[in-house]
Amino acid sequence: GEQQPNAWLKNKLSDVKKAEKLHLEKLKTDTSVSDEELEDFSLACERLWHLDTNRLDPGKHYKLDLQKGKSSWSKGDYASRPLFEWVDAEVFERKTYKCFMSLLDNYIAETGQSETVTSKERSEMDSFLDECLASGPMRYLLAYLAKKGVVESRAELKRTLFDLWFKLYRREVRDDSSGFEHVFVGEIRDEQVMGMHSWLQIYNEERKGEFDYLGYIKPKRRGNNAIIHDMEEERLQTIQFKWKGALKPVSTSFIGTSPEFEMALYTLCFLCGGEENLIEAGSYRVVVKCHRIARDKIGTSYPEQAPITIEEAAGKIQNRVRINQAQKKYSRKGGD
Repeated sequence: GEQQPNAWLKNKLSDVKKAEKLHLEKLKTDTSVSDEELEDFSLACERLWHLDTNRLDPGKHYKLDLQKGKSSWSKGDYASRPLFEWVDAEVFERKTYKCFMSLLDNYIAETGQSETVTSKERSEMDSFLDECLASGPMRYLLAYLAKKGVVESRAELKRTLFDLWFKLYRREVRDDSSGFEHVFVGEIRDEQVMGMHSWLQIYNEERKGEFDYLGYIKPKRRGNNAIIHDMEEERLQTIQFKWKGALKPVSTSFIGTSPEFEMALYTLCFLCGGEENLIEAGSYRVVVKCHRIARDKIGTSYPEQAPITIEEAAGKIQNRVRINQAQKKYSRKGGD
């Protein structure tokens, strides 16, 4: 009579696993907005993460070579090799990636020089936004903003995205900057890099020999299980680098995420969140920072690893104490 309860339990567990799998599959395709997500904006951000089916997988689509970790105040080059070992060429045939890459050479890196937008560049912006708007994360963003009464239609969302990201504004002189240029492409002022939070732009500039990777900043918390996964597989990386000879001592970027996910996330945070937005992106606790400029434009938006909680800090201390006790015990036994 022992078999029956065990068999029943096995079936129950199997049903639970199937239900979980179905739920996750639904999250990847369903762009409808729940009441909970309308009330809790961080749940909406998490949905965007699940809807990013165009995200790349480490080891399959790209490989990082992090080399030596460092602290943010460490000077010097801790990495003799590039950050990206390789990225699969197929990635750049994907529509949003291809359109995104075409935008990267449209800007002057130094602030204080007015930008001009040619008809070709305007057409590239339109193509990029159209491809993004067809994606899961952007369809969800539209549904969310419509329920919030922020936009009414796809056409209105497209205009909003264009104004937020591509309209030029003044950082030092008239029309020398835009949200897209700052956040995704990067800018240089007084020999310091500002913005440049797109992993695709980092890869692009590294490939051209303009980007010098100096090492990664060791995280206080891992998103993946450290026993199973290498540090290279983490999807949130904080690094130090030089771009065109200018330094950025600390810079955090998502790695392998799609351009449509990043633009949807930062737009949602900008329109519905505050200056600091604590969110969960898969297994990552992230603070998305947003700063306004010129009243209603994106000055900057980027991810940072969330500070460790009191519970996590206490757990780290307990672990350290246990390790020390075990080492003392071992040394008293005369271990080698």
